[in-house]
Amino acid sequence: MNKNEQTQRKDLRDCLLDWSDEEIDGFFCILDDLGVSLMIGSPSGFRNLDPLCAAAFIRAKDTVEFWCEEFECTREELSEFEKRGGRLQCSGTTRKGHRCKHTVLGAYYYQRLAAWIKASKAGGYCVFHGGKI
Repeated sequence: MNKNEQTQRKDLRDCLLDWSDEEIDGFFCILDDLGVSLMIGSPSGFRNLDPLCAAAFIRAKDTVEFWCEEFECTREELSEFEKRGGRLQCSGTTRKGHRCKHTVLGAYYYQRLAAWIKASKAGGYCVFHGGKI
């Protein structure tokens, strides 16, 4: 995507933000009637949103909160998922009493936030802390 395309996309979102709620709803209802679905970038990869859900995303003042509701997770879980890049952190403790920073072998959940949350609650260990090779 070139710089001009990025500017055009930003301008389109800005344009939609200038619309009233009725105009936004009307526009997305027309898209819904036409059977259009929209791809929107999310913390868990691109998501297919129906037009009415996309309208809620456009109106959202806090997009992080929107995604937390959409994925049924907390801000902390979302932040940790993004920080770790979908990799599951070892549950082990170092000799100094800190949490191990290694990744659980094979526990890569790129673009699968719900699976990452479930796995992180279950825990797991890297090869240094007893994880299987």
